[in-house]
Amino acid sequence: MTTGVEGTHFFALDDGGVLFSEPAQRLYALNAAAAYCWLALQDEVPEEQAAAELEAAGAPAGEGHNWWRQSVEIFRAEGFLSGAAGSAADMPPPAGQGLMNGQRLERLPPMALTRHYRLFDTQFRVAFTSDAPLPWIEGMLADLATVPAAVPDVEIAVIGVGERFLVAGTCRWSASRPMWPTSPRSSNRPSP
Repeated sequence: MTTGVEGTHFFALDDGGVLFSEPAQRLYALNAAAAYCWLALQDEVPEEQAAAELEAAGAPAGEGHNWWRQSVEIFRAEGFLSGAAGSAADMPPPAGQGLMNGQRLERLPPMALTRHYRLFDTQFRVAFTSDAPLPWIEGMLADLATVPAAVPDVEIAVIGVGERFLVAGTCRWSASRPMWPTSPRSSNRPSP
């Protein structure tokens, strides 16, 4: 049986939901499919039934199991499921260290390369200032690699700062150009 970690609370919204982790003091937004998967886990709905219900609700035919497994793995990776160790990095940093949540960058540095991913029906373009984080990113997201979308739903910039990485992004980008300039090394193909 997979259950939520103590101190995890779900709040339903019109188009999905939010998970709140008391220990980490953070919120995690869920789209409608992920919110259903969270509730199905808590109600101990069998995977077969959950996958069928995801497809009945709009998941592409044959993708219900993938959506289910992706959601469960995200919940596990984010430390919301019992038996999944949350990362110390998930805890809020001590006051006064680094950028604060919501603080704006003056500018985005040039991006060295990009990768494209798809999770459920959302297209992501992720750009990097260097290839240093790629072994971690590609290890986690290899199954989500996809061909580039004409206009991604989400653009994310991973900016190396010393031994740490800052993440900046925008959702539902509607312009026809990327939010940052890319170098000639940018990739318009999925990661191997």
